[in-house]
Amino acid sequence: MTEQDHVPPARESDPSAPPAERLAQAASADRDEAARGIAGLEAALGWEWRESTGDLLPRLADLASAPARRHRHRVVRLLARLSVLNGTSPVWRALEPRLVALLADGDPRVRRHATRLVSSAVRGHGPVLRARWDVETDRGVRHDLARSSGVDADPALLRDDDPLIRLAAAHALRSPEFTWPQENVDSLVAAVLDDAAGADSGWLHWEPRADPVSQAVFGALDLLGGDPAAATAFASGVAAGGGAPHRLAALGCAMRISRRWRVPIPVVLLDDDNSEVRRWSAILLAHLGPEAREHADRLAELADRERGGLREAALWALARQDDPRCLPGLVELLGEEDLSFNPTRGAHPVHRRLWPRPADLAEVLVPLRAHADVLRGPITARPTDPALREVLREWDSARPTTDEDRITAACRLAGIGALDADAPALARAVADSPRRIGSSRAWDLVAQDQAVRASAARLLGEPLPR
Repeated sequence: MTEQDHVPPARESDPSAPPAERLAQAASADRDEAARGIAGLEAALGWEWRESTGDLLPRLADLASAPARRHRHRVVRLLARLSVLNGTSPVWRALEPRLVALLADGDPRVRRHATRLVSSAVRGHGPVLRARWDVETDRGVRHDLARSSGVDADPALLRDDDPLIRLAAAHALRSPEFTWPQENVDSLVAAVLDDAAGADSGWLHWEPRADPVSQAVFGALDLLGGDPAAATAFASGVAAGGGAPHRLAALGCAMRISRRWRVPIPVVLLDDDNSEVRRWSAILLAHLGPEAREHADRLAELADRERGGLREAALWALARQDDPRCLPGLVELLGEEDLSFNPTRGAHPVHRRLWPRPADLAEVLVPLRAHADVLRGPITARPTDPALREVLREWDSARPTTDEDRITAACRLAGIGALDADAPALARAVADSPRRIGSSRAWDLVAQDQAVRASAARLLGEPLPR
């Protein structure tokens, strides 16, 4: 493993060691020892500016400027992070010449992180960044230089021949004049599929475990603002053209899109050769609920053939559609000695952006009351499980539900509408909800529940907007 590929073992650093000791460790000639020291400094300093932090900046600058030191780009990244937390500390003033010199460092990774450091900590940084732009040849560094220019970036860069530079300029300018016809969406797709967009960029999340691919993809999606067609085309393009990390990030985009707009999300990834991509595709379909019925046959095949999280996600998606083909798998799960149902198990970078909350088995079972004749026996065979006992109580207490009851219960659970609002007022809140709801639970309970939406439409006497 090269130093460039080496991931500093943050969990191995001593959390009780003082910063001075960590600095000495970070200066070690041993690669792993230096990595542990830098990881310790990141954990100790990188989340909050303290009064004592300023005293450490000169020594961190020493580490960053010494060519013989290990992981210098990590030190520059930490300095950039500290400059974002507090770029006005008087200590930075004395360091400005050394920080500017990092823009000409022989290591392009150092230069990339120096672009953000200089833009935050150096007064009058515009001419300095432009001067480096004129001589810089590395595409990745040029991307970060263009992004560092902010509102001072040249609008002509939006039409640069390099998609990577167009992406950086779009981030820097956030120009309302930059619309998103298909050719510009294609440019965004090409840029985020370029390794230089993510690897070692100074403009990605600084924390070592952050995933550069999903950050680059989600950042580009944010540029598309309120254009659902462009966002959908972007997610589809990334899924079609990228590797497994890009396809997972594209699924993250699809989840975000489905919460904001009622647009079709083509899900062709159920047949992907990567099992994680298949699993998260099924999870996406579970959250789409009845709107994903066109994929029911494929989900049924997965529920019958697969095991583990992928099978559980397929069963969840079928249950959300009230498809009886989920029943054999759920009965089998209920009969297992060690009952486990956790389709979203395991951490993954896509969780960073609006991926769903975990679903428990009881939550999946409660809406399946119409199939109680099949499920009641396996559930009663597990009398010690309190969540399953609650499922039976929910079923047994069920009665015909009026539109007023359904609207009131859903809005109370989702925290929507005034507490004293009557059913018609709550129905109006449901009609307006797709543009207001941020919480995933509220979205599931109101904006994506077809029964709730149908009740609202009947109470209002008008169809609800899509």
